[in-house]
Parts: sequence; C-alpha cells; structure tokens
Amino acid sequence: MIDTFRYFYINLAKQRLKDNFQQKWTAELRMSIRALFYREISTNIDFKAYLNVVNISKHRIALSRLRTSSHHLAIETGRWHKPISIPYNDRKCIVCDKLDDEYHFVIECTLLHDLRKLYIDNYYWETPCMFKFTALMTCENKTVIQKLSNFVYKAFLRK
Repeated sequence: MIDTFRYFYINLAKQRLKDNFQQKWTAELRMSIRALFYREISTNIDFKAYLNVVNISKHRIALSRLRTSSHHLAIETGRWHKPISIPYNDRKCIVCDKLDDEYHFVIECTLLHDLRKLYIDNYYWETPCMFKFTALMTCENKTVIQKLSNFVYKAFLRK
C-alpha cells in the first residue's frame, strides 16, 4: 500500500513539474517577438511526429529549420542586418517583392512554383490561407510530411 502511495505522489510531482514548465514555456513564447511563426504551429512542447517520419536527415533538418525560424529567409536575415535591422515590413523576397516569411516561402513564392506543384497538394496553395498553411505544417500524415520536407530541402537549396 505504501508503494502505491509513493508511486501516486511521484507521478503527481512529475506531472506538476511538466505543467509548470509548459506554462512558463508558453508564456515566454507569447512574449517573444522572434517566434511569430513557431507560435502558429506549436501549442505545446510535445515530441513532433515529423521527427520520426522524415528518415532523410538533411530533409528533417531543413523542415526543423523552417519550423523554428532558423533559416536564411529575409524575415530572419533582416533581423541580423547591421548596423540597424531592416524594418519587419521591408524584409521582402527579391523575386516576388512580398514579405519573405515562411508562409510566402512554402505557399506563394513564384521561384518555387514548380517544386510546390511537385511536392505539395494543390489544396494548400491554389486558394491559400493561413489556416491551410498551419494545417500543412502541423499535419501528421506520413506522405504529406515526407513530401513537405523534400520540398523545403530543395527550396532552401534554390533560394
């Protein structure tokens, strides 16, 4: 009986620590000006399905870099510009002259249209919206994730 209580309290303490960490992480994420895209696609710190689904490491890394904004799109490189960062609305794609963020990269950029047609279902980009883009980026379908990671890898090489 004592072991049952010990087991119960240990699990209760573990859950409490996890919940506290989740709350702190969520609050810090909401306060960050850097994590705008990540906030849209990640509501918790759980293990993401794509990490197990994408078996080609360079594709998994490319998708991870896109999801975490660790890439060289203008939305990020403008932040690094010295001596003064480029204003947010001026961080534009050199091909399309639109804000060069993750949405534009995956859904809109004309430079990547042929890759998009090849790897991403037209449902997501023919009549695009943020809802569809978020659904694509959080999808857990193995085929969709693998094609998306392939697209992201090849698109990063091209851009």
